[in-house]
Amino acid sequence: MTKQELVAQYKLENPTLRRGSDEAGYEEITGAEYDATIESWADAYLEKLAKKEAEELAKAEAAAKRQALLDKLGITEDEARLLLGGN
Repeated sequence: MTKQELVAQYKLENPTLRRGSDEAGYEEITGAEYDATIESWADAYLEKLAKKEAEELAKAEAAAKRQALLDKLGITEDEARLLLGGN
């Protein structure tokens, strides 16, 4: 999903934004501040998604390296654990 698609989705889901409290009252957020808030939500979501994808890629790369080493040694993961003293 692109940033523009996220912004459009967030605007559909949140046609108005307010800040404040029941005690102090509420004020509607409009104009450039509304747009900036929505865009910051989209940026935060995309950053979170990119971080998650990078972590998953790193895990996959580590697993591939581990498997390549096991293949090179000609042993299984269970055999490697036994050699290293694991259960």
